[in-house]
Amino acid sequence: MIMQNMPYMLTLHYIVLAMRDIRFPITKAELIRRVGDRQIRTSPNGYTPFSEILEKMPLDEFSCAAEFYCNHSAS
Repeated sequence: MIMQNMPYMLTLHYIVLAMRDIRFPITKAELIRRVGDRQIRTSPNGYTPFSEILEKMPLDEFSCAAEFYCNHSAS
């Protein structure tokens, strides 16, 4: 049985790697400017521009990494 719409479990790992040089606090606009063009693996054979992932997140600024990752998980 193939599960549909199951999230790719390594996506968060690739997001962490893309953000390794980011310091908080930071705004969503600044994140898009600095790392938005990076391609994030979102499936075994697919990539999504980080800007598309960031734009779906409801907050516009993040006080710390924990707030960013919680917001990502909720989006």
